[in-house]
Amino acid sequence: MTLSSRHDFDYLLTAEIVSIKGTLAADSGIIDEAYCYFDKVLKIQQNKLKECHEPTFIAEIYLANSYNNLAGIYDAKGEYELAKIHNEVAIFLKQKWREMQRREGRSLSHLLSLSYQNQANTLAHQGLHDEAKAMFEKPLQEGQGEVSAARQGLTYHNYGCMRLEQGHIEEACGLLKSAFLKREESLDCHPDTALSQHMLAICYQRRTEGVRMENLKLARELLFDAVGILEARGSILNKRRPARTLYKLSCILGEMSDPEEGNVRSRAEKLYHDVRPHEVPKGEESYDELPLYPLLVSRIDGPHYDIAMATQYSTTSTLGYLERLDLYNTEKPYASAIKPWNTSGANSSNLSIVNHDIKIHDMRGSKERFSTDIQGFELGTFPTTLTDDELRDQSSLRTKYFPEAEEFLEMRYGAELVFIFDATVRNAARREHSSSAVLRNEQVMGASVDVHVDQTPASVYRRLQRQFPDEYQQLKYKRIQVINIWRTLVEPLRDRPLALCDWRSTSPQDFVACYLPAPGYHGEVFQVYHNPAHEWWFASDMCKKGVILIKMYDSDSEKPGSSIAMCAPHSSFQWKDAPGINSPGESMEIRAIIVP
Repeated sequence: MTLSSRHDFDYLLTAEIVSIKGTLAADSGIIDEAYCYFDKVLKIQQNKLKECHEPTFIAEIYLANSYNNLAGIYDAKGEYELAKIHNEVAIFLKQKWREMQRREGRSLSHLLSLSYQNQANTLAHQGLHDEAKAMFEKPLQEGQGEVSAARQGLTYHNYGCMRLEQGHIEEACGLLKSAFLKREESLDCHPDTALSQHMLAICYQRRTEGVRMENLKLARELLFDAVGILEARGSILNKRRPARTLYKLSCILGEMSDPEEGNVRSRAEKLYHDVRPHEVPKGEESYDELPLYPLLVSRIDGPHYDIAMATQYSTTSTLGYLERLDLYNTEKPYASAIKPWNTSGANSSNLSIVNHDIKIHDMRGSKERFSTDIQGFELGTFPTTLTDDELRDQSSLRTKYFPEAEEFLEMRYGAELVFIFDATVRNAARREHSSSAVLRNEQVMGASVDVHVDQTPASVYRRLQRQFPDEYQQLKYKRIQVINIWRTLVEPLRDRPLALCDWRSTSPQDFVACYLPAPGYHGEVFQVYHNPAHEWWFASDMCKKGVILIKMYDSDSEKPGSSIAMCAPHSSFQWKDAPGINSPGESMEIRAIIVP
């Protein structure tokens, strides 16, 4: 393989872009999304290698780096054996080419050093400290000119942190001092330099040798410098590091009876509350648990909502539930999109909907972390290249929006198959929506006003068999999810926003299958009976780049003992005490089958 062809360049560029996205997600603590990116890169590298007549240096080194990245993710997830295996593959591939490259005057020490210390970290996390120590020593034994000072600094830092955790304070002190000096030499005033200063200060704080006050003074000076670096390089994107270091500095000042302790702790607490406004920090562990980059927004989690909105609304509104009638004991609920021409006096629907007053809580600022696996819904950030008019046009949706949504869902769920089977635009100014309107394939419908779920398990598998007749026998044994992506077309949305019910507050008896016959297809949805235990949520002031992911079905939820959400009942509602309604509500949603 050479880099002379446009094809090879495009492949490397694609892999590099996806890898950068994975790195950003990993640094942000969004581990599942990082896994999806890095796994995609690995598959790109593996497929490219298959095209080569024989393995080449560039192809296998890029592949090794992909194994290293995935190993880091497995380590973060606590799957240490998988991390260990991936690191071993990376080391093997790099060692394979080491001697050949050395004969040509090139060294792989720099590349190998990262793989060695990745493996050392994993071994340390497994409690295999002797093996980890031997692995940490390997990159430090490489030629001084062959491994960058920054890479050496990283090795010294991680090695020192392990020895500190083991209680080897003096050894940790020496290693972290080397880390600080190497990073200062290569990175100067960089947050990583400040991190090594922070950890070295902890060593001096715990040190038993020497004069106690002198050790505390050294710790204080290191932390003062670290705070200066972090605040000079500071950003609203990263408040964890300065908050954490300021808190540690306040602890040192407290031990020294320094009157500045209270002022410094107040600065730390202010940063903490900027990230978690509804929590009170409970010691150093609270600062350690802050997200590393609370505003570096994943397209999936959208944590900027919780921070940008100081106000959390709650409201009371009416939601339409299916009435508990004896009729449904003998006659299945239905809403037909086919006119009953041939039967005199026949009804197109036997649904009876009754309104109930419901308390609806705002997701903004809530301590809850919303997930389709837990509650059945979650907030996301999903900018699109389409204009508002294109988002209202079925042709543009299918040719432009569907591919974007497919990639979004692939990344979010690590899916191999994403099949989008429907798109709906709703406008609150139109007549209110009946459940069967979806099956009539109307271009624009009114807002949904009854509590429902778009699919039943039976309807999901009928659709799966219809769309994939040849693969159905294999697919039906895999995890099958149906996920909607819902987005507003006006901002901020205050007229008929979407209310969602936490799956955990429902009971199986709340759900009733409702038959939806339509020309060309017979569907089925769940209508829902009222249950006072239902817990309802909405997201105030949705913007155009924000989305809500709503689960309609998940086969894993039907496994014995599963706590995974099956679905999320939902409905639009009238936000009666909204702070001003700017225009009629308008939204668009797509529905997709997802198979990992």
